[in-house]
Amino acid sequence: EADTLQLNLEKLASILTDGEQDDADTAATRLRALVETGEDSGADSGDVAPVRPAGPGAGVLAQLRRAVAARRWVRFSYLSVSSDSLTTRELIPDQASVLDGVSYLWGRTDADQTAADQRCFAVTRMDTVEILDRPAPAALPREIDAEDPFGFRTAEQWAELELTEEAMWMLEYLPVWHIDGTRVEIPDTGAWLERFILAYAPEITAVVPDTLAGRVGQRSSAALAAYRRLA
Repeated sequence: EADTLQLNLEKLASILTDGEQDDADTAATRLRALVETGEDSGADSGDVAPVRPAGPGAGVLAQLRRAVAARRWVRFSYLSVSSDSLTTRELIPDQASVLDGVSYLWGRTDADQTAADQRCFAVTRMDTVEILDRPAPAALPREIDAEDPFGFRTAEQWAELELTEEAMWMLEYLPVWHIDGTRVEIPDTGAWLERFILAYAPEITAVVPDTLAGRVGQRSSAALAAYRRLA
């Protein structure tokens, strides 16, 4: 149990900003002392150098939180999974949060937009983040549902997938919901879902509706044609 707790503390420290890591470091240091001696040695936490795993997103998250607090626009390069492209974005930062160990930024591109227009960006896919000298309007905090933080359950279109037994791990890590047996449902988010099915094709044995299967087939054919042109 101590090893598990220590691992969780170190994982937490890897995503915290510098000003927030002290408590996690102190707890991890005391825990290491307890594990090594079998009892509370009373050692000062300063006797053991705290371990702060390198968190590549921690500095970016701290910068985004400063922008949110200062109410300034931000600019950053972003690798989009949906379009597989690197673009430069400028937006109003409304909220920076950590969900299940992953950092996200919610923001909008227009001061007249509402919370419903906010878009979500994964901090790990950001680069060259800048806080601009451009005042931003008041923040629109995001009400996050811990059970469905990205609103997948409210999607207008859904698909059903039949998985192999070995692929049932997806229920723990991906936005899929169990129906019965090895059947799951997943929001039809368009191009993202098409690429998802292609990526996990060996573990997906059936796709419903047929129109989605057709879209995936067309995407696959286009990719194969591109490879042939390059061959």
